[in-house]
Amino acid sequence: DVYKSFTFPTVTRSRVPRHWLNFVEESISELATVTNNVYDGQVAKGVRQGLGQIVLPNGDIYKGNWKSDLRHGAGLCKFGETGAIFKGEWRDGKPNGNGILFSLPNEIIEARFDGFKIIDGQVKILFTNGEYYEGNFKNNHRNSTGIHYYANADFYDGEWQNDKRIGRGRIFAAGGGKLNGMFIEDKADGFVEFEDKDGNMFQTENDEAKAVKKVKKGASDVGANTPGSFINGKLYQ
Repeated sequence: DVYKSFTFPTVTRSRVPRHWLNFVEESISELATVTNNVYDGQVAKGVRQGLGQIVLPNGDIYKGNWKSDLRHGAGLCKFGETGAIFKGEWRDGKPNGNGILFSLPNEIIEARFDGFKIIDGQVKILFTNGEYYEGNFKNNHRNSTGIHYYANADFYDGEWQNDKRIGRGRIFAAGGGKLNGMFIEDKADGFVEFEDKDGNMFQTENDEAKAVKKVKKGASDVGANTPGSFINGKLYQ
């Protein structure tokens, strides 16, 4: 089925938290025992209170804690409408607090939740395209600082503004090259330092510089005899 077919991309499998690797499989296995639409669990004063499990009328399959007849505390749920899986803290019938959310076909988010809204702070996200981000999140976007691992095995470690690389950061190429400098509108722009996979170093020069440096072509766009600065992601000549 769709859950058994889920696998982590090879390039990000070693980057994601280890407890994610079997999260979907283990969650589905745990919920497989919940098949009754009649509540099975603890009760106090005639309402669900404590540990219990049920298939709810909307198709949600829930196993976990209850308070005053509502899902409250630690719990695991597969939502009937979307097929998404949430494991974590609940409050007054909704996800609230630390948790892991798996959404079909292959997105995982570990964060603090208020309902299904991500609370500003540290997050870990596996995107549907197989890329992985770990860092700060604000207003539902990557902001401040974080590391993003790309599908081609490159990764960026640096500053973000609304999902764009803006500020100081470093790109580590899968082939061994490294670029360190300023980013504007998601691209290297201005003075940067580059080191190719063989350890050859290159520094872009300011407008007053007249010297021309020779560098060995490596993992970036930098070629031989190229003075200048990076502008809009490309070396200005």
